[in-house]
Amino acid sequence: MQKKIIFLVPNLFYGGASKDITLICNNLCNRRFKILLVAVNGENNFYTRDIAQLNFIDLKKKQVKVAAWAIYRLIKREKPDIVFSNGQDLNILNTFFKKFCYVNKYQLVCRETSVLSGNNNNTKLGNLYKWLVKKLYNNANAIICQSAQMKNDLCRNFEIQSKILQVIPNPVEVLNIVEAEHFNTNAELKLLLIGRLVPEKGFLRILKAMKYLPGNWQLVILGDGPQLNELNKATEKFGITQKIIFAGLVKNTAQYIAGCNFVLSGSYNEGFPNIVLEAGAQGKPVIAFKAPGVGEEVIEDGVTGILVNEDDEKIFANAIITAQSINFNPLKIKEKIISRYGISIVIEQYEQLFELLTNNNETSK
Repeated sequence: MQKKIIFLVPNLFYGGASKDITLICNNLCNRRFKILLVAVNGENNFYTRDIAQLNFIDLKKKQVKVAAWAIYRLIKREKPDIVFSNGQDLNILNTFFKKFCYVNKYQLVCRETSVLSGNNNNTKLGNLYKWLVKKLYNNANAIICQSAQMKNDLCRNFEIQSKILQVIPNPVEVLNIVEAEHFNTNAELKLLLIGRLVPEKGFLRILKAMKYLPGNWQLVILGDGPQLNELNKATEKFGITQKIIFAGLVKNTAQYIAGCNFVLSGSYNEGFPNIVLEAGAQGKPVIAFKAPGVGEEVIEDGVTGILVNEDDEKIFANAIITAQSINFNPLKIKEKIISRYGISIVIEQYEQLFELLTNNNETSK
């Protein structure tokens, strides 16, 4: 008999977290599990085609905090074996339900999307979130950490029991891509930057670094977001407008990855950087600033890319120059990434966890 799992997400906007969930759901739904994907806010769904075969519900709420009653009623009506919650706001709400609002006897799995201590600053709101995580997260049956760094952060800084923390990385698909020319053919060095255009992704410091990069190069930026105008103005200020292309939202980023020399990352905080996996799956090295979630666990210096330890744009530009003299082995990069993060390997880890939890649930009934 299939076990029912409700996957709860805040939205399905363009971005790594949404892409991960659609990938996980699609690879689980034809197996031993009945999947119901639920978005708090289903507007501007970038992954409509990806979820076509899934049972999908849009709660049509703008924010998680106004969706609490709808989520409570949904769980009560559907009687799932597992509720799979994604992101800090939903995780706080669902661990609260688990502790104080008996709905049905289900197992709660919470998945974090970033290293939390990197998110929660010393504002009143940040301190409130930290307090809520400490008080509530231990009510989950399992918490998915995308890296060992994330697990250590939750144990050390949020007092979460180690026994409920499960390290399962993000999955990556292996795609056979014919290289597509989306770059200026006159450019000797082709660079790529992908993500939502928001300050935490560090696009501005990448652009600052580019003004120190000599030679004939081109940088293509894939994505959209509230920082677009600021970044456009920055290219003018730094005198690099002619070398930067803002390509907007692109569904098939793999074609762009296939056409570049290096993928760049400027993120200040990540759960697990999908762009490193997607680049590596095609044998492309990544040059990244070191940050929470972006470290030696995902980038092996000189093998799968270069990790820049200092928050210094000139040093980052020099890393790009250095990378051009390194003989990166595309097959070795691809092998390292796929052997650890290939979709079949990651899905097997999820299946094992879900089977364990549902068996525990049956035993306790």
